[in-house]
Amino acid sequence: MKENRTVLTLDKPLYLASKSPRRKELLRNLGLDFEILDNDIEETVDEELDPADFVVRIAEMKARNILEYVSNGYVITADTIVFLNGSILEKPADRDDAYRMLNLLQGNTHQVYTGIAVSSCPEYDMISGFEKQM
Repeated sequence: MKENRTVLTLDKPLYLASKSPRRKELLRNLGLDFEILDNDIEETVDEELDPADFVVRIAEMKARNILEYVSNGYVITADTIVFLNGSILEKPADRDDAYRMLNLLQGNTHQVYTGIAVSSCPEYDMISGFEKQM
């Protein structure tokens, strides 16, 4: 059976500032033509912030960082964290750290927060928000 895919066209280039294979797949499934940009910013955990505020802040910081390099286009950035027992679990440092985190999560209720920011250059308009999964 032939796949019938609609390709959306935008009036400016679209940039995805994410290393996530899932985010790339989501945009491809939407029929969007986009370029992937690398975005390495310092993601220091601020335990004073609510997890939703934290992920939105990181997504917005990533967007502002990329907008310094893009002269025209739309930029999509995102960040995802796991929140367990009142603490944000940072990205695992290595395989052993990932294993440690999986053991912490096993049998415990936790939340996953994803923050997203979409911005437009050269206008620098930005919209952002988050999604929480239990």
